Amino acid sequence: MDDVSQGAGGLLLDDADATRQSDLRGGMSPWAAGVKRLIRKPLTHNIAVDVLIVGAGITGSMMAERLTRLGHQVCIIDRERPGFGSTVASTAMLEWEIDRSLVELAAIYGFERAAEVYRLSLGAVGGLYELVNAMPEVGSLRQRSTVYLAGGDNGARELLAEHELRKRAGLPGEFLDHRTLRAEFDFDRDAAIVSPGSAEVDPLRLSHALLGAAVARGAMLFDAEAVSFDSGGGAVTVATDTGGTIEAANVVLATGYVMPDIVTSDLHKTASSWVIATPPQAQGTLWRDGALIWEASSPYLYARTTIDNRIVIGGEDDDQIVEPDARDALMPAKAEILRR
Repeated sequence: MDDVSQGAGGLLLDDADATRQSDLRGGMSPWAAGVKRLIRKPLTHNIAVDVLIVGAGITGSMMAERLTRLGHQVCIIDRERPGFGSTVASTAMLEWEIDRSLVELAAIYGFERAAEVYRLSLGAVGGLYELVNAMPEVGSLRQRSTVYLAGGDNGARELLAEHELRKRAGLPGEFLDHRTLRAEFDFDRDAAIVSPGSAEVDPLRLSHALLGAAVARGAMLFDAEAVSFDSGGGAVTVATDTGGTIEAANVVLATGYVMPDIVTSDLHKTASSWVIATPPQAQGTLWRDGALIWEASSPYLYARTTIDNRIVIGGEDDDQIVEPDARDALMPAKAEILRR
């Protein structure tokens, strides 16, 4: 491949007071080029809505599009440039397969519950594809198969057991042994599961398109930060740093890596991840079908292509290196590991 030109580290932090977009990630993202700035105004007056969405990244945008389509009056606020926090740091591999294998999930929750989680995830990716397919301005969402490679302690035997359980759950996919995998993909691993039904996208363009659709239906988008929440009286009153107050029947927190102070759950944790993106590559097909690639190991490496023929490779997750300066200092070494 051509030389790597860009690196980006993704950082999850839970201190809303100290964390801004510049702390969440380092390096440069391949998604930011050519994206127009959304028009937002400060909120200087009081309003009342059905739903307030705090955060205008991919999660907030998806919520806004859906809720306005259902006829709700929606307001979205973001203290920084929408989509340039966790969204622009995403590799946007829209896989229905989740990080925990079906074998592992079934051992925890039982087969039927675990299988339903996987089936719902498969349906969710399909539903997202149908939604985005009707939005030509997104332009970069493409259906993809996934190649789940043997790795770590999970060899051919473990992947075959996973494949058999997926078949029992009615999930699509094909088991490839070492010889078939080499012949069809030229990947030198013990085995793989190849499954249809996933997708890839430019997450920033998707986020902005969804937000634009919501605004076109009447959603209000403001440049504002929520500074206090008061849930008394059957509604939530949210004060902002620009002087305006929002009264909402419901509030959706879509704040990405940063949790507001009102959230006291310990279900999230701090971790760092590193990603590299190549310049556009000369050859037309980098590997078969531009499939999404990931490993059956923990932590795992993953790879995808982009519409302009870049290769994006990520992994090397670390929950011990969490400070922005320390994370960014590791970029050259992490980039070299990923490049190799």
